[in-house]
Amino acid sequence: MDALDRLSLFFQDFNLVTSQLRNLVPTLKDKLLDVLNQTAGSENPDEEVFAGLPTIFNAEPMFRHLDACVPRLAPDAQLDETPTRSFFTKLELIAVLSSIFNLHSTGKAAWLTVEYLAHISKRTIDETHALLNRLFIELIVLENDRPSTKEDVAVKVAQIQQSLVEKSELLSDYERLRDGVKLPTPHANLQCIVVDALRVYLNHYLDWHAIDARLDLVLTRHKGFLDSKCWAAVYCRGFVYWLRLRARCSSGVP
Repeated sequence: MDALDRLSLFFQDFNLVTSQLRNLVPTLKDKLLDVLNQTAGSENPDEEVFAGLPTIFNAEPMFRHLDACVPRLAPDAQLDETPTRSFFTKLELIAVLSSIFNLHSTGKAAWLTVEYLAHISKRTIDETHALLNRLFIELIVLENDRPSTKEDVAVKVAQIQQSLVEKSELLSDYERLRDGVKLPTPHANLQCIVVDALRVYLNHYLDWHAIDARLDLVLTRHKGFLDSKCWAAVYCRGFVYWLRLRARCSSGVP
C-alpha cells in the first residue's frame, strides 16, 4: 500500500478516536460526580474513574503504524502537484506523535520529508522548522538511546552545529521572511518561535547562561504574538520555558 494511502487510513482512525472521545466527554462529569458523592469507599480502591477513556497511552497500538505513514521520497523525486498546507500539517502531526512515543526514526523521516517537500515548493519557514526539529531529534537520540561520553556528545553537537552552518543560506532567507513580512497565521508564528528557540539551544548546547540570555531575546522578539491568548502563543510560551528548564538540567546548573 502506498504511504499516502496509509496516511489517509491513519487519519481515518485518528478522527474515529477523536469523535468517540467527544461523544464520551459529556458523560464524564456525571460519572465523576457520582463517584465523589459516594459515602462509602469503593470496593476496589484502585478502580479507575475514567476506565476505558481513550487516551494517548491506550491508543498506542494505533500509533505503532506511524512509520508506514511517512512517504518514502527519493532524492530526485518529482512532484505532480504542489503539496497543500493541510498535507504539511498532517506530516508535522505524524512527527509530533512519533516523538511522544520515542519513535525517533519515524519522526526524523517525517521531518526530512517535510524538508524536502518544502524545499522544492519554496516554503522557507516550513523547511527551516523541519530542519531544526530533525536536528533536535538527533540530539535527543544521543542523550537518551545509549550511554554517551562527554566526548561523544561534543562530537555529535559539533556535527549538528556544522549542519546549521551548511544551511546558512536557508537560515538567512528565513530571517528575512521572519523580520520582513507579517506572518499570516498563528501556526507560522509558532514555527518561527520554535525555530529561533531551537537554534539557540543547539548553537549553545550545555552553555546554560548563553541559552538563558538568548531565549530571553527570542521572547522579546516575538513579544507581540506571545502576549496574545491564541493556542499557538500559549504553546510557544510553554515550549520556551520547557527548553530553558531542559537546558538548565542538562548543564547541571543548580
